[in-house]
Amino acid sequence: MRSCRTLAASPARRAARRAAGAALLGAALAGLLAPGAAAAKPSPGQLAQQLGAAAQQLETVIEQYNGTQVRLAATQARKAALLAQMAPVQAAMGELEKRIGRYSASLYEHLDGSPLTALIAAGSPRTLLDQLTILDHLSWVTRREVGALDQVQQRYEQQQADLDALLAQQRVQRADLAIKRAEIETQIEQLSRLRYTLYGGRLPYFPHDRYVPPYLPGPAGIAIRYAYGQLGRPYQWGAAGPESYDCSGLTMAAWHAAGVSLPHSAAMQWAQVAHVSRADLQPGDLVFYYGNIHHVGMYVGDDRIIHAPTVGEPVSIAPIDEAPIHGYGRPVPG
Repeated sequence: MRSCRTLAASPARRAARRAAGAALLGAALAGLLAPGAAAAKPSPGQLAQQLGAAAQQLETVIEQYNGTQVRLAATQARKAALLAQMAPVQAAMGELEKRIGRYSASLYEHLDGSPLTALIAAGSPRTLLDQLTILDHLSWVTRREVGALDQVQQRYEQQQADLDALLAQQRVQRADLAIKRAEIETQIEQLSRLRYTLYGGRLPYFPHDRYVPPYLPGPAGIAIRYAYGQLGRPYQWGAAGPESYDCSGLTMAAWHAAGVSLPHSAAMQWAQVAHVSRADLQPGDLVFYYGNIHHVGMYVGDDRIIHAPTVGEPVSIAPIDEAPIHGYGRPVPG
């Protein structure tokens, strides 16, 4: 059972954590790949322990990447919605500008030249007064409308500026993780070699748990049947199907099939679901692992979960207590 975590708040902390994680992972990999390590002939248990530590470092970054992608997509959606809200305000401002132009033309037409010219054009003093009163009223109404729309437009423009700043920050984070992604792909290749070494030059064998979840009606049943149908699919970080999954990608896809939207992040899923106790746990509920919530699986009954474990291990059924449990959550259909 492995990982998931949110991105550090500041670039300095993010860089420090990345460096620390890379150092730990590098040490684990170096200890296994160095020529001296082969001579020392570490036991399979020692190899498995170091391999697990390396995999957890990779999984931490995977969930950081997932969380950043979710937040970036949400910010982009907020900006698109804001631009849609601004469109009618901008259209109204354009129409007001045309009306102001027409009022200005009318004032010029009636008042250009001498008062006598305006009086002659009006036909009588009363007609001229009526025309000026109407123009003055229309001008006052227009100024009031312009002021109101201008306030709305300024508010939207400030919100847009705030969102643009947030987008810029999140894009920097994504670029930072894109660099980390290249490192991860190299490290995954090394981990694959480690697994090959760990199993004596053979691909690891993962025994299949033959447990079949009982039929369950409703959304939870749909989610379970979807997850069960993915057994044996490969783990792929950042993936949410249909050919491969990571931990939160599998639970997100399963509950999406049941009509429930979950984010592609274990920590974000924990924040969204209704929390339940172990005694109230039901099939379809999610089980969250580790103190900082860096792994998630789906409870299917009989103290078992279906989950996407880690790099090199396919979607499988596992004991619910395989790793330290943080808590339990129930997705709620909307």
